[in-house]
Amino acid sequence: MDTEKNLMLTLEPMQIESYRIDERAKLISVTDAVSYDTAVTFLKEVNNKLKDFKAQRDKYIKPMKDSIKAIDERLKEPIKLLEDTDTTLRQKLNTYLSEVRKREEERLALERKKREDEAIRQLDNLEQAKTQAGEYDEVTQKAIQRTIENKQNKAIEATVSQEKVNLSTNSASVSMVWDFEVIDKSKLPLEYLKVDEVAIRNAIRNGQREIAGVKIFQKPQISLK
Repeated sequence: MDTEKNLMLTLEPMQIESYRIDERAKLISVTDAVSYDTAVTFLKEVNNKLKDFKAQRDKYIKPMKDSIKAIDERLKEPIKLLEDTDTTLRQKLNTYLSEVRKREEERLALERKKREDEAIRQLDNLEQAKTQAGEYDEVTQKAIQRTIENKQNKAIEATVSQEKVNLSTNSASVSMVWDFEVIDKSKLPLEYLKVDEVAIRNAIRNGQREIAGVKIFQKPQISLK
């Protein structure tokens, strides 16, 4: 409790001081050699204050980090083992679900084919019934035609109904999510290729001065003395 109280007492002046320094920095304008030297001197002050603030932070955080590290080391192996076990079990479950889904889709495809065959048979019969409607008066003919057309529409609707495969059970819910697997990296659009900036910087640091698609240039970098 005392540590927390001391920490809060330390943080408040540091917060005010950081705002004060930031406000001073906003007023600085570098336009000539004199203002440049003034800005460099102020930058040194900022860096010294930054080091002091970080030292204050580390004084309180280091014991916490040491405790967290010890706990992490103790639990790292059992957690990793359980994560691997979780992955293995999910792979087995997904393999089984994929097989079940395939069989269910095949069953639904057969049922759909049966409905389509039945619809074709009904449509043929209805077309034949249309030809027989001419034996009646005009009003009756129109009534028969509307009845036939209604039945034709229902027969067609029966063939286009989409049944979804439900893989959920009482113990687990299953939803289908989109995933991907890269099968040919050379065909990927440029927007999906991540630039390895670390590798580029290392190459330049090692003397590389020409890399296709990369502009290599020098820029100022200030190092305080």
